[in-house]
Amino acid sequence: MNWLHLLEAARLLAGSTYAPVPIGRPRQAMLKRAVSNAYYAMFHALCHSNANTIVGTSPAPTYTQEWSRTYRALEHRFASDRMNRHSTGRPPAVQNFATVFTFCRNTATELTTTRKPPIFAAK
Repeated sequence: MNWLHLLEAARLLAGSTYAPVPIGRPRQAMLKRAVSNAYYAMFHALCHSNANTIVGTSPAPTYTQEWSRTYRALEHRFASDRMNRHSTGRPPAVQNFATVFTFCRNTATELTTTRKPPIFAAK
């Protein structure tokens, strides 16, 4: 899974200035999907980083069994729990990633499991 493609899709769905946008605000379903895509992009970026760190990046790591097993080993709940813990002493970039990761996961979960008012209320 290419996490950059998921992030690009999230931007398109959210109607960012990154890509051509239809006139008006994006639909609620598109915004919900954008949040979910952003979370999955971050999760897959984390999986990719873990596999590269543990197994290595050469030669062609994405095709080795060890790299693939390491990539797939991370579970969503475990990752979320770890991102919520031990926030002190982290480098700022790691803390920022953890904060956004947790926000996206919590928001995506909330949007898909409860009936919430629209993300953007009609004026």
